[in-house]
Amino acid sequence: MAIYEDLVIPIYEATYALLLADPTMDDGIEIVGDVVDQQPKFLKKTFIQLNELMLNIIKLPAVSEESKRKATEALISYAERFPSFYRKHQDKLVSLIEMIFIHMIQISQNVSEEWKNPPKGYNEDNEEEGDL
Repeated sequence: MAIYEDLVIPIYEATYALLLADPTMDDGIEIVGDVVDQQPKFLKKTFIQLNELMLNIIKLPAVSEESKRKATEALISYAERFPSFYRKHQDKLVSLIEMIFIHMIQISQNVSEEWKNPPKGYNEDNEEEGDL
């Protein structure tokens, strides 16, 4: 695997360039996410660049919410596997938290009727509604 490490940064750059050219081309995000899931140590040397790539992707206005979700999930997956990196790089942790919040506030405002009116008894096992 070490012989391929020199290709990681160009893959990041190509992923971003493709999204700039065509915001629907999120295959690169998916591939990077797959590497994070299957071989996270392979990206260890480019941890900072990985964070920058995903942060830049989520800030692109034309990129779909699905692509932004994939970018956020890739970093969350990386954080789950290497929490020590985020302890060493607090600024990257802050960026990840910002990404999560950006993603959360961009959730669609269209709420289904089922969500607005949950079935009777839905909250009976949880806290009393008046305790919030």
